[in-house]
Amino acid sequence: GPSGEALYTDAAYFGPADAKKLLVLVSGTHGPEGYIGSAAQLLFLRAKFHERLPSSTAVLFVHALNCYGFAWDRRVTAEGVDLNRNFVDFSKPLPSNPGYE
Repeated sequence: GPSGEALYTDAAYFGPADAKKLLVLVSGTHGPEGYIGSAAQLLFLRAKFHERLPSSTAVLFVHALNCYGFAWDRRVTAEGVDLNRNFVDFSKPLPSNPGYE
């Protein structure tokens, strides 16, 4: 991180291991958005919404998905990848990328 600290992504799972449905709540996909996403996750937990889910449903929190971007207030990862805009749909032919080769 900016002060030399280690960066990491946290995950927390609440609910039955064999849940039929899974609610996934992600924060920090685009680094600076992590602040509001973290606040939303905290509010969800403080309101104990995870305790009110049906028994068939679990929730997975992913905090600071892009921990580099979160720490450095950048939209991209350490490798310069925008996690939303650099998505490749592998069900279609891959785009030509001569620079990669």
